[in-house]
Amino acid sequence: MDYSKLRTGDMVVCGGTGPAAAVIRSVTAGWRRWNDKSVAVHTGIIVRWAGQYFVAEMLGRGITLSPPSRYEGKKRRYIIGIRRNHAYDSTTARGILNKRIAKLYRNSLEYDFKGILSYVFENCQENPNRYYCSELFKAATPEVSYPEEFDKQVSPFDLQHVVGWKWI
Repeated sequence: MDYSKLRTGDMVVCGGTGPAAAVIRSVTAGWRRWNDKSVAVHTGIIVRWAGQYFVAEMLGRGITLSPPSRYEGKKRRYIIGIRRNHAYDSTTARGILNKRIAKLYRNSLEYDFKGILSYVFENCQENPNRYYCSELFKAATPEVSYPEEFDKQVSPFDLQHVVGWKWI
């Protein structure tokens, strides 16, 4: 990956190879695509601190900062592509996003297991104080306009195809 093209606010669109990834693909993109490795099952946000790039993402242990190199090679989770929105063209907007992510990280934001299960079991209630990966992405990027249906639920597959973000 060419890290020189990255900047704060870029969306990291990830695929996966494990059984959980197959379930996420089935539920969000349809059962016929359960094995389609081009379907997003995870998202993260590029942030830059102390001159280094990290992927801010929600994992089972909560919000984490991972180097992009974590996704290189043949791993269970891999980068499908990077998307960019014009809302983060200004250095001011990128600085605000960095501060927002830092605050969430310091507050030890917890993973929303019930929220992710709500895709499978529709009667499951989401916790507004917790996030799964695509909820974190949407909540951390309020400068971006999203479709109304994303207010209810948003999946990595939804974010992978949302209009207004260009592939880099």
